Amino acid sequence: MTADGSFKPRRLIAVDPLGWNLSSHPRWTAGLDPDKAEEWFVESLEGWRSASGIERMDLVGHSIGGYLAASYAERHSNRVRILTLVSPAGVPKEPEDFRQKILQASWKIRVQAKRRRW
Repeated sequence: MTADGSFKPRRLIAVDPLGWNLSSHPRWTAGLDPDKAEEWFVESLEGWRSASGIERMDLVGHSIGGYLAASYAERHSNRVRILTLVSPAGVPKEPEDFRQKILQASWKIRVQAKRRRW
């Protein structure tokens, strides 16, 4: 939603990581090395983005997809406009003073914190 209350149309593309669900199942080249596996998934997303002609994207990741989305955003920050993580794997529980820190943060972060309805 924009500041004047109107909505700007957006295209939504749901992407399964390679080898999962309805995605293609290319040859696995990462072996058992977790760093190589992470790089394989992250770079496959980058390859898809580039081939799709998407300059920048809003990226949402859930569970292990959240972990991979964060890794992608770290490596390709110039390609991610907004990063949203939903129950991401590998992220520790929020600290007890998290709410207080959020309330002291910038207004953009406070708006997001309010949506959690504490």
